[in-house]
Amino acid sequence: LVSISADGRVTDWSIKKGLECSNLLRLKRVPNKQQGVTQLKGDALLSRQSGGMCVDFNPMERILYIVGTEDGTIHKCSTSYSEQYLETYAGHAGPVYRCRWSPFCSDIFLTCSADWTAKMWRQDRIDPVLTFQSIPDAVHDVSWSPNVSTIFGSITSTGRIDIWDLMNPIEPKTWLELEGRSLNCLSFAEQGSPVLCVGDNKGDVTVVKLMGQDFEAPPGEAGTQEAQEEKLMKYLKKNTQ
Repeated sequence: LVSISADGRVTDWSIKKGLECSNLLRLKRVPNKQQGVTQLKGDALLSRQSGGMCVDFNPMERILYIVGTEDGTIHKCSTSYSEQYLETYAGHAGPVYRCRWSPFCSDIFLTCSADWTAKMWRQDRIDPVLTFQSIPDAVHDVSWSPNVSTIFGSITSTGRIDIWDLMNPIEPKTWLELEGRSLNCLSFAEQGSPVLCVGDNKGDVTVVKLMGQDFEAPPGEAGTQEAQEEKLMKYLKKNTQ
């Protein structure tokens, strides 16, 4: 179990010999041009620390992980290095609420932020490859579809659920609004059915089923890991040329 905290610690927990923990990393603040911060000032410890918001491990290379911070930066890290980042991505102008690797391609990940946007990244590029925005509202969570590599969902603080497809990234493929609710977390069901669960500020969980073949897992060879990765990279390349 790995946790991340507002005091900047990424902590590894173990129960092999009772409950024990050790720090994988202490986040350090770095300049973020998106927030207008070009240099760090002052020697106070708090000014040099960065608050952690989210963490996710690479599905293929388990020593690699990404963390999102309250400064709007995302850092790629390794469990083998506790003193430095492997890479820093600065594309958000507000706190990064969620970061998620693609389950189909280990080079691609999503982030979402208080700056009203979700962004898609390649780990070999420091700038986002795509930006998604539907309404002027903080995006609290993003989640990849486990069935279709080009589809993901996002939720906002005013109750909107957006479903995006890279085949047309300009606007949501479909959307739903849960009035009077601030949505906090989003997760797709993993058993193959196009169902997602959404948690809100009232303590409720709403279950939504997406209707249509576009959300179903492709049959035959089109549904293999290799075919899904090829499809994702095809439309990603098409939309970033």
